[in-house]
Amino acid sequence: MSSHISPSRRNAYTNSVLNLSADREATIRRLEKGQNIKHFIRDFTHVGGWDRVKDLFRPGSSKTKILRAVALIHIASLPGGREDLANSGILDNEIDDSGRVLLNQLTQEARSDILREPQVSSNGRVELELPEIGLLLPLTANCIYGHGGLTPKETERLLNTPLHDGRTVLAALTVSSEDTATAAISMVARVREIDRTLGENYALGIQLTELAAKVIVLDKVARARLFYLKASIYEAKAEAQKNTGKHDEAAGIYERATEAYKEARTFIDVARTSAQAVKCSQEARRLDKAPVAHERATGGRRNAGKFVDVGGWRIQVAKFDKDTQKLDKAARGYKAAAEASVSAGIAYEVLGKHDKAARAWTSAAAVHEQMRNFDRAAATHLAASSQYLRAGKDAEAADADAKAAVAYENARKPKEAAAAWLCAVVSYERAGKFVEADNAMRKLNSVVEVVPTEN
Repeated sequence: MSSHISPSRRNAYTNSVLNLSADREATIRRLEKGQNIKHFIRDFTHVGGWDRVKDLFRPGSSKTKILRAVALIHIASLPGGREDLANSGILDNEIDDSGRVLLNQLTQEARSDILREPQVSSNGRVELELPEIGLLLPLTANCIYGHGGLTPKETERLLNTPLHDGRTVLAALTVSSEDTATAAISMVARVREIDRTLGENYALGIQLTELAAKVIVLDKVARARLFYLKASIYEAKAEAQKNTGKHDEAAGIYERATEAYKEARTFIDVARTSAQAVKCSQEARRLDKAPVAHERATGGRRNAGKFVDVGGWRIQVAKFDKDTQKLDKAARGYKAAAEASVSAGIAYEVLGKHDKAARAWTSAAAVHEQMRNFDRAAATHLAASSQYLRAGKDAEAADADAKAAVAYENARKPKEAAAAWLCAVVSYERAGKFVEADNAMRKLNSVVEVVPTEN
């Protein structure tokens, strides 16, 4: 796999990232010799224009970390830039996390300034411009949650900020890809921490979830999470209508919540919202609606389970079936247990309970490992890692990355295993667990030796 910069890419980088370099001519000469992109970023990090940007960041901020984040975001913003970085082994997650790094290190004044004048790109991404250097900082989902990410109040103000054409940022958002969909939905979820109904933005929030559902088609977990968010917005709105005596309107909205919860496969919620629809229909004397809602509530209860408890019970049953050679039944039991844990993870994540979500994902991964479905085990360990990071638990995130790497090795996927070991190294170092970081680095090196090279 080549990690050298082509002549056309060198020109692009010269016109963008290099305008920050204190030693412009020397950097250009190095690029003209076909410098390795990792070396280029390393050199930029050490000789870049720190004097031009340091006043934007809090005293004591890491010069190296900030300049690396600036370089990565600049390169990634150019056409084909992400591909160049990927070809050099720089993971998407590090690129996306660079925005959160910069947001976290900005002075309060600089942070307020860039949030005051957001932009929305043609593909629907919210961007913030750092003064002095003109760096456009894309707001990814990583910038919304986690240490240093946008607070609920900041997110609310941002989405309600008017643009030059008079629309608010929220009204201008479009969903053109899974990335923009995830970022937009993350912002909506963040605002709900202040007002569960989204207030005046209720209709726009629902519209965004519907647009996102058209883009997020293949990822079943992401779709379930999306429908859960949509359903919970409907439910909050229905409760508000019910509390003001508008029972007929509340019944209709509860029914929409029920349909969305069915899409999210959270049947205990289906049962609850259907029951509420029954009560509201009766209060509104709309007895024609009540039987249908009652039927849904009954079906919801029949399918419902408190997911973590159900998952644990199903694992025990599956183990018994396996021991008694009822292997087909055992496999179905393990699958049901995994689905129950995944449902719990989605629900906890939407509620912002990231630690509990991580533990649910870990339970699902353990079940997949018992079924020797190592691909899925790895994916669910990575999902757990993401939730641990949002909970601020770097060591636990690193452990989950390491488990994902082992699962990928068992699945005979050395390239993916190497990427997971690299994530583990970074998280262990961040947590100050340097012995574990060294062990993970040794694992990474041993895996890299067997990764096939591309000419």
